[in-house]
Amino acid sequence: MAFLLYAAGRVLDGARLYVDVVEINPPLIVALNLPAVVLARAADMSDILVYRALVVVALLGSLAFSDWALRRVLDPAEHRLKRRVLLVLAFGLFLMPGNDFGEREHLLVALALPYVLLAVGRAGGRPATGGGAVAAGVFAGIGLALKPHFLLVWAAIEGYAAWRLRARRPSDEALGTAAVLALYLAGVAVLTPQYFGLVKLLGPAYAGYGYDPFLHVLITAPGTPLCALAVLSWAALRREAKHGVLWTVLLVALVTSFVAAAAQQKGWSYHFYPARVFALALLALAVFDVRRPFTRMLQRVYAAAAFAALGTSVLSSLNAGVIRIRHGDAAREAEQRQLDELVGAVRRHVPPGGSLYALSYTIGSGFPLVNYSGVRWASRFPHLWIIEAAYQDQLYSPAPIRFHSRHEMGPAERYLNDAVLQDLAHYRPDVLLVLRHARDVPQNSLRRLDYLAYFERDPSIARQLQQYRLAEEVGQYLVYVRARSPDQPGAPPTSAPGEYDVVRSGASAVGKALVDDHAFLLNLTTFLLLGAGAFAVETRSSRGGAPVRTRQGRA
Repeated sequence: MAFLLYAAGRVLDGARLYVDVVEINPPLIVALNLPAVVLARAADMSDILVYRALVVVALLGSLAFSDWALRRVLDPAEHRLKRRVLLVLAFGLFLMPGNDFGEREHLLVALALPYVLLAVGRAGGRPATGGGAVAAGVFAGIGLALKPHFLLVWAAIEGYAAWRLRARRPSDEALGTAAVLALYLAGVAVLTPQYFGLVKLLGPAYAGYGYDPFLHVLITAPGTPLCALAVLSWAALRREAKHGVLWTVLLVALVTSFVAAAAQQKGWSYHFYPARVFALALLALAVFDVRRPFTRMLQRVYAAAAFAALGTSVLSSLNAGVIRIRHGDAAREAEQRQLDELVGAVRRHVPPGGSLYALSYTIGSGFPLVNYSGVRWASRFPHLWIIEAAYQDQLYSPAPIRFHSRHEMGPAERYLNDAVLQDLAHYRPDVLLVLRHARDVPQNSLRRLDYLAYFERDPSIARQLQQYRLAEEVGQYLVYVRARSPDQPGAPPTSAPGEYDVVRSGASAVGKALVDDHAFLLNLTTFLLLGAGAFAVETRSSRGGAPVRTRQGRA
């Protein structure tokens, strides 16, 4: 988020996107950050603060639009269900994102929710027409343009609605979405044609960056238990659903968004945020939108499990929020302390209007450090992820990492080396941050990479590095400053063997690690207590008499 705000600021100042600022994502996310930067500059405020405020406004707008859509999906007498669904969606939009607040997936869900709800009405025989329907499609199109991987969700929902209605023409929502995507594609071709060449150059490398096999991601992805429980609850309780179409559309959205996230083969938490929101909404229906009492044991079990999962998700996110507010998250506080120390170091060594460069694989080395310190970023890249992608096959090998010679490098790695040399020579950064590397052993994976050893092999880059002197060490980083003269005190950047391990050999077994995870134990305990209580209530209710069957709602 911090880098994208910085990138938007650079574009406002005349930098060329995908040339002077290299970002693998399509340009819309940078464009959406432009208003935040303009307002922040006009009000002399933090761009991050302004961005968060604008996201809050967008989320409130999404809830208001979703309320309008639900009024067209549910009967007027079903105001209680509508309020409950909106409350769950509000929790999903505001509390569930956590550290992923403001990510593209977060914006995608907020923008697409009204479209998903109107698709429920359409598939149930209550289509919305006119400006509201087109607007829902337009907003969904903007969300999908941010993350094209999730076009699968749109295609599946449209396919389900068309199959159910035997429709031969696209809906107003679908036309709105298609129009936005077509205009966006044409706009990219006209305004930022460099993007297509960059994707051709860096796309294969990005596919290997953070690579996790598809089937492995399906099993181990963040939120997998929640999503799996939601799907099983649908299977066990769908015959008791009062609004079967609503259940099925949410199921389609859940499954396809989970597959779209796994297909990116990264396993990163924010990729699965849309699936988790749809899973939460489906679990809420399993609690609030079923005919009771249940006649089968399996139904009581899944109704209780759905309630327990819903309650645990809410309480866990509330607890995490309180811990953040009270500064009780040890890992987060340690990161904040290191950031504060780096901000202080950068301000000590970078003169007004000066610049910073970082040799690191993680975007966290430069951002939000640049935003908070007020310095310029002297690299076209947010971080040097291409190196990780180029050596992905060696990171977990027992053999020492062997760097490629120039003729062994692929196009992306050669481009990186040329760009690093050009940026160092052109921007002449005042401070150079180098992430300290660990021992060259498999358990250290990414941290095995010795950036100084890597770049010292190129004589031209080595000459640029020799212009710096060690000023201080801050946590995991070596801070070098540009020397005013060749005899300035301090050691120049020089490669040395790594001396520490990120992951100690003989690490704790999985069982012990889970036992030591207090948050996991608290969530497990909460889930079991809520589930046991809910099952007891469902069992008592089932003994009170046969279920009363009512006519199923059209939605």
